[in-house]
Amino acid sequence: MKGFAARILEEVERILAESWRRLLAWMPLLWCVGIAIYFRPRHEPGFVFSMAFMAAGLLITLLKWHACIFRCAGIATILIAGGFLAARWDAHSRPPMPYLPRHAVEISGRICGISLLAPREEGQEATRRVRLCHVLLHDWLNAGMAPMRRDLLIRLKPQDVTPLASGQMVRVRAMLRPPPWPVYPGARDLQREAWFSGEAGRGYALDFVQPMAPKRAFLNREGMASLREKVARRIAQHLSGQVGAIAQTILCGETGGLSRHTRDIYAASGLAHLLAVAGLHLGLVMGFTLFLFRHALALWPRAALNWPCREIAFGAAWLMGVCYVALTGAHLPALRSLGMATLVVLALMTGRQALSLRSWALVAMALLIARPSIALDVSFQMSFAAVLALITGYEKLRPLMRRLHHRRDVLAKMRIHLIMLTATSFFAGLATLPIVAAHFNVVQPWFILANIVAVPIAAIFIMPMGVMALLAMPFHLEGGFLQVMRYGITSINALAEWVTHFPMAQISIPHAPDWAMLVYGVSLCFLCLVRSAWRLAALLGIAVVVASPWLVTRPDILISSDAALIGVRRGHALYMTKPGFMQKGTAQKWLDDFSLKARLFDDLRHDPEMNCDGDLCLLNVAGREALFNVAGLRRASSRRRADFCFRSVVKINVAPARPLCHEAGQIDRFHAWREGATAIYMGASPPRLVTDISWRGARLWVPLNDGQGVPNLPLAPEE
Repeated sequence: MKGFAARILEEVERILAESWRRLLAWMPLLWCVGIAIYFRPRHEPGFVFSMAFMAAGLLITLLKWHACIFRCAGIATILIAGGFLAARWDAHSRPPMPYLPRHAVEISGRICGISLLAPREEGQEATRRVRLCHVLLHDWLNAGMAPMRRDLLIRLKPQDVTPLASGQMVRVRAMLRPPPWPVYPGARDLQREAWFSGEAGRGYALDFVQPMAPKRAFLNREGMASLREKVARRIAQHLSGQVGAIAQTILCGETGGLSRHTRDIYAASGLAHLLAVAGLHLGLVMGFTLFLFRHALALWPRAALNWPCREIAFGAAWLMGVCYVALTGAHLPALRSLGMATLVVLALMTGRQALSLRSWALVAMALLIARPSIALDVSFQMSFAAVLALITGYEKLRPLMRRLHHRRDVLAKMRIHLIMLTATSFFAGLATLPIVAAHFNVVQPWFILANIVAVPIAAIFIMPMGVMALLAMPFHLEGGFLQVMRYGITSINALAEWVTHFPMAQISIPHAPDWAMLVYGVSLCFLCLVRSAWRLAALLGIAVVVASPWLVTRPDILISSDAALIGVRRGHALYMTKPGFMQKGTAQKWLDDFSLKARLFDDLRHDPEMNCDGDLCLLNVAGREALFNVAGLRRASSRRRADFCFRSVVKINVAPARPLCHEAGQIDRFHAWREGATAIYMGASPPRLVTDISWRGARLWVPLNDGQGVPNLPLAPEE
């Protein structure tokens, strides 16, 4: 046994020795493991645990420094503990969720941003949404209190055309609501996202907004938002409809004008990344600026002979990239791309390798240290998976590219461009495919074909003309460039519409478990960073991730957080009670995440396994009886009700006034109010009931039973 263990240790040391140049690239993954450990427990983990974990890593490193495997294990333990501590500090440094009144209230605050929201349905008018910071609540409870430390997102009335600008003080009467609960245990946690984004809640205006004294700002958040709004208005003057909305999205990050149809066809064709400002857009902007400055300086003999034209062009491209990222809102994917571009520019100016795994790891670590919660963000996961796949993939293609570069004929150059476009779409798309499937429950098989055509159009017509339009806007000469940009956007729209009608253009799959992304990250890093033949073992982990949606049991009964929506799964259909306006999003999320078809609950009354008496129905679900009262009434004979109560193992009652049965264990509106959404697995023995509170536990971002936060009151002296 000792000999077997010794051989395993020797093999691991050999793998580490072969890949020692890439060990630095494991740092972001180990840091993310520590972050995942913090977010996983049901209770807030203590500080002592993390310090003990870090001390253990230091002890292993110091005692076994001469052994490579123990040294690496100790450093890995320290990195995991560091990620845990960073996530815990980030969570505890956020201000608490304030109490939001349930009634209409007058609020005032400073506008930190204005966005245009697409109409929810065809024929409706577009509305504006303002982000208010330093908000004051003008009611009796909050009179004289300090401004809120979190922001509010307020949707204005469609008829409200009051001129507004970022940095302006406004007052409005609105209805507020806190971040919503998850639609089922394990679903997307909007309350956690709001905790880390600084959002207190959302609401809608009841009256027209009343502007107050404006505040002048330029080099802060409000100033950039105001500049963004001006650029969006100038674009709208020349480009209308969805072409103008896409141009606004690409050039200034205003995504509110995109219609649902546009988002759907771009998502179905695998071109959704063209609507999100990230590495592709930044690379095209900086590449065009570099091309423009290099050729402009080369045409000037004095500059070409005496000035460092190459360094000047690189500096101008980087400065243009910084301005573009700031103009589009400095979102996470753009910041990640800017960090990578900065290292690439520095490497090119100093004669070093332009793109490497070390630069990828350094940028990832910088973002994870500054904001650990981004490890759970889908854009972060997709961005770094794509870049890691591109770096390692092009390393394998380097010999072929070198052979083609030695040939000077036009055919060889065309082959190079075709290979690079195909390889870029293939590597990036294949690496992000499991992430897209896990987060969005869809797979687009035709994404490579669509990107091979769409990316060159964006590189030739859209982004260069967009850069020229931005540069020409101060002189009011942007119209011609925007008209050329129109043809490129129209072509990509037609391409997306065409690919959408392909057979199996968009395949729906069930929701992946929460451990799938961690397993995929480890497997992808092992496949890309390990040099020995053992890296092929990572394909087994990737296969497990791909199959994970079908490896977990789907719930048989779903109950929303307000008990107003109930669903029963039978086969590939979900029989739901008729959803109201507030439950439509919950119903659609259930259908998408579990890949089911919608049916009405009343259709089950024709099922031979359904036995009803008045409003009480006894249904056989996965071999066990469940009692339903979904009408909110109690018209049934007492004799049949007693028989139903005796035979059923689960009792669901939407009427909170009186209990349905004398036995305990009834699920009603009070239960949903206390525990949140509920999922019931009838196939387990005994039936397993999972609530949102039991799934998430007592964490900082999980509100109390009333769903509200703490009042905005001053602390006592001892606090």
